[in-house]
Amino acid sequence: MTKRKVILARHGQTELNRVGIIQGSGVDPSLNEEGRVQASELFAALDGQIDFVGSSGMHRAKETAEPFVKAGVPYYEDSNFREICWGEYEGKVAHADMREKYSALLQNWEGGNLNARIPGGESAAELADRLQKAWSALLQQDFQTALIVLHGRALRCIACWLNGEAVSQMNNYAHANGGYYVIEVEADNSWVVTEQNVTAHLSKTEIFHR
Repeated sequence: MTKRKVILARHGQTELNRVGIIQGSGVDPSLNEEGRVQASELFAALDGQIDFVGSSGMHRAKETAEPFVKAGVPYYEDSNFREICWGEYEGKVAHADMREKYSALLQNWEGGNLNARIPGGESAAELADRLQKAWSALLQQDFQTALIVLHGRALRCIACWLNGEAVSQMNNYAHANGGYYVIEVEADNSWVVTEQNVTAHLSKTEIFHR
């Protein structure tokens, strides 16, 4: 088997992204107008390069992958690529108390307590475990260059792990709606991340660091 490539992209913007409502895996909106533009720009940047496209199956990820599917690229879904569950925060606008608790959660993760979670939500350890399973399953697929559309927290978690860093460091990984990471996969299924948070193809970019 020759060297392969995987491109991991964040979905386009949703209206809930724009107004600051927490989505997670329990809230599943479609793309807004800007998100559809970002999906089109992602397609324009990668058109002709992708022979396999996948997503988490959530609407915002699936709709971002849709231009490739319409172009005839074989499509694949794995729900293990879905966004983290933010528990009782999902569907809400973050108020001061929520932001304080969210900051404390990130500090817990950065300190190595990967089992910390929002009440009713998913821990970083659980997120990392299912993303690693999704990655292993992906490498069993037949492709030369695959595009997988997933989500902000999921993307920074798997990008951190793919770079060989402890998942506690995932907050160092920025992401943007429609931006992507590039991973080269060797014949023995070892890999290296070669490009990070690529956004040059986007006409408008808002990069998220936390």
